[in-house]
Amino acid sequence: FLNTTFIGSSADSSAMRPDFDMEMRHAERIIATARAVGVPHVVFSTSPYTGGVPHMDTKVEIEKLLQASGIPTSLVSTCNYMDNFLFYPMYKPTVEGDVRIFRLPFPADRILPTISVRDIGAFAGICLLDPARHAGSRLLVSGSELTLPEMTREFTDLA
Repeated sequence: FLNTTFIGSSADSSAMRPDFDMEMRHAERIIATARAVGVPHVVFSTSPYTGGVPHMDTKVEIEKLLQASGIPTSLVSTCNYMDNFLFYPMYKPTVEGDVRIFRLPFPADRILPTISVRDIGAFAGICLLDPARHAGSRLLVSGSELTLPEMTREFTDLA
């Protein structure tokens, strides 16, 4: 199972920054190693979105590397990870008085599809357990599809 990330750590590891070159270097090394040792099938967590979004465009480039490698590959096209709200500073709310405020770079009325990494793992497992059936396929997986105000209500209900 191959899942690349574009997030790198700063020297003090308190801030995160995008590093698309790092993501590509990691993918190139992993694919070369998989090919060298004869890995029979790769499942890659990718994105269904393309065109002008750097962290999604790198996924397309990695798909091309996998195709060129000749390794049979299944693609699990995911959306925004729900788990990001737990771990990444840009997703964490600020607290102002008794109010939690989410400031994300999306219009409030845009639907933001999300999925849990556990669910992604389940789909990856399906592909890994039956490579003959899933090699060459793309599974499009998503969980909740909510606007930011709807997500805020859900988080408020959980708090």
